Amino acid sequence: MLTIITSADPETQLMALVLTRSAMEAGERPHILLCSAGGDLALKDAPASATAPLQPKGASPQGLLKMLMSGGVGVEVCAIYLPNRPFGAEALLDGVGVAKPEDMGARIAAPGETILSF
Repeated sequence: MLTIITSADPETQLMALVLTRSAMEAGERPHILLCSAGGDLALKDAPASATAPLQPKGASPQGLLKMLMSGGVGVEVCAIYLPNRPFGAEALLDGVGVAKPEDMGARIAAPGETILSF
């Protein structure tokens, strides 16, 4: 299962991660790809919208992302995310990688792969 997050909207980001967690609890082995504004979730110094608690449970998008990572979910930013920012990989949370297009393409093309895109 691959969850792709590009949205800058924190409610959309959080819902994408809630659904990813639910799928994991149902037996899926998710992987998360963060692109464009979604990549900001992976920053050590993330925007306030990524860290602010949302209702109904007071979770933040980045908080849930970190929880998923601690449970073994792989997280990567798109290959073009960092080259278009004024910082490098040092700005990313520990454990966040940079996706290789050929690897991501193979994952997307794999038979039976579920893709969620937000």
